[in-house]
Amino acid sequence: MKNIKKLTSFLLLSLLLTGCGGGSGGGAGAGTNTGTNTGTSTGNPVDTLPVVSNDGGLSFTPSSLTATILPYENKTLSLDIRANRNFPDVVNVAIIDTTGVITDDIRIKAVDKYNYQASVTTRSLKPGRYSGILEVRLCKDSPYSCAQPHDGSPWKLPYSFEVRAPSITVSPAEITASFVPAEEKSFELEVRSEAGIDFINRVGVSVTDPAGLLTNGNAVTKIDKNTIRTTLRMTSKPPVGKYVGALEVRLCGGNINSCDFPYQINPWKIPYNLEVKTNTVTLTPTPGAADWNGYQGNVAHTGYVPVTLNVNAFAPRFLFEIDNSKYMAQGPITTQGDTVYFSAQAANGGSGGAVFAVNESDGKIKWTFPVADGWVNPPAAQNGKVYFMNTATQSSGLWMLDQSNGNRLGKTNVITTISYFYAPVVDGQTVFSRNGPQSQFLSSSSADTLSSNWSFLSDNMEALWSPAVDANYVYMFVPKGNTAGPSGLAIINRQSGKQTTLIAAPDIQASMTRVEPTLCDGVNLLIASNGLSLVNFDLASQKIKWTVKDTFYSNPVCAGSTLYILNGYGVDARSLSTGALLWQWKFPDGVYYDQKPIGANGYLQNMIVTNNVLLLGSFSAVFAVDLSSHQTVWSYPRGGDLALSKNGILYVNKGTSGYGSFMAFNTK
Repeated sequence: MKNIKKLTSFLLLSLLLTGCGGGSGGGAGAGTNTGTNTGTSTGNPVDTLPVVSNDGGLSFTPSSLTATILPYENKTLSLDIRANRNFPDVVNVAIIDTTGVITDDIRIKAVDKYNYQASVTTRSLKPGRYSGILEVRLCKDSPYSCAQPHDGSPWKLPYSFEVRAPSITVSPAEITASFVPAEEKSFELEVRSEAGIDFINRVGVSVTDPAGLLTNGNAVTKIDKNTIRTTLRMTSKPPVGKYVGALEVRLCGGNINSCDFPYQINPWKIPYNLEVKTNTVTLTPTPGAADWNGYQGNVAHTGYVPVTLNVNAFAPRFLFEIDNSKYMAQGPITTQGDTVYFSAQAANGGSGGAVFAVNESDGKIKWTFPVADGWVNPPAAQNGKVYFMNTATQSSGLWMLDQSNGNRLGKTNVITTISYFYAPVVDGQTVFSRNGPQSQFLSSSSADTLSSNWSFLSDNMEALWSPAVDANYVYMFVPKGNTAGPSGLAIINRQSGKQTTLIAAPDIQASMTRVEPTLCDGVNLLIASNGLSLVNFDLASQKIKWTVKDTFYSNPVCAGSTLYILNGYGVDARSLSTGALLWQWKFPDGVYYDQKPIGANGYLQNMIVTNNVLLLGSFSAVFAVDLSSHQTVWSYPRGGDLALSKNGILYVNKGTSGYGSFMAFNTK
């Protein structure tokens, strides 16, 4: 016995009580307490309470201690004690537990001179039922022997504890899913305990799959005192086939990784029925859609596809993964016909790379065109040909390949030190691309022979820029550079290569404009200065119509009378004619979207606007936002650059963030 204090004043004033016996040491002369462990059982703990009779000098609230306790939990129980008469002479007090159910951590504090609050804490107990009697002794001598008890001592406090795992509900009760090969699939399990049984900090969920297909990585999130949640992921990328098994769910104490203290002998079992299958429905053209044949899908860079999409039909078609032992990040993709085209760089810092053609039907490689050195930039597809540039090497040039087999059809030499560009702009029989040692020239070439039509000195030496084009003119931002006059929007005759107009924009600097002109219609052209402003150039009056200053870090897209642009951590919908804010959409909590250019090479993740939804991506997810309700109507946990083919296949290209893969989704 320890911590026994001799008192000469009124009963229980500043008492220090002690639990003795059992595993706590001591207990000789502790009386007749015969607490028992009756093993696991069912029913209410009160059913097994011992019957006691006490003197009226002390009373307890509650009159007995009952609880249902988690295995290995230290449960603290409260007790109110009232002294109903004076106890003269010396008073030594002890609480005696001979079975080791209660720890030494017994506390008491005075409320007033008659009323006291006490607490006792259970030991870490194995599953079973524990019942017995605690003795509260008031003695004139040592409570070890208590040869001189006060009248009425000892008082007996019966207890009954049931130690067991809680009844839980695991949701879902069964996991059923189908997905395409190599898809990054995850499943969420929620475990909820019965009322009155709280999950404490050291309670974990061990989820094991004897087949080794799924794992939660021993990661658990506590939602509230009765609910914990865990996410299961595939341990591998299984091939096409059906996979049937059952997860084993255990609640554990101690080391969660090894589940040292399982709360029950038999685990809960959650059956799963998974099917890995191809989702290659027959490709058919989508009315209104066109080939996504370059930067932002068209030569005006609007990102607009005039189709109405049924988001309920969205489903993964295939996941394409590049051979990471040979290649690393790829640039934005382009499509024509039933083929997807993209470029990739050599892995491990090597020089060169390749251009790939992939069948849209099944995600299989159609052909590969290797490039020995330099940086291999994104391709454009048009006229049955593929056009791309490799740069930052003595053999840099504009290449032309045969779409059907990847054979080389032509190449022009371009000497440049700049590494990466957007895809060339191909419109009809003309290719618009970069040229010059610092890529400061805009060149017009024949789409059939690559022979030069003209070159225009732009003084724009930023790595990423791409002109917008219509039937008569080419539009691009021109910084002040070494030329006379202010910076601004250059309007160039596409036949002669001569600048016809410069709409001055002195507030826009070349270093700000990593986002390209968006030619929304014949009148409104937009340029975003990254992080500073959005400018609308009125092509009819050849003046700036309006400027809005805010944290804009993307290319704008436009449809009808509305433009959409990423602003901070959300999207603004604004009036094309005035720039006024119409509505906003914010990324959900926990979804990360960097405000700066995203991608291994600075490529910005983009948006696509259709007749009814806005499609946009973040690092971790892609979203469809309804243009009428302004609400998210579809999402998928995979981020990246977007493209939408004429067959209605949506591509989410994670390759621009350095991962070398893209997911294809059916949209009908």
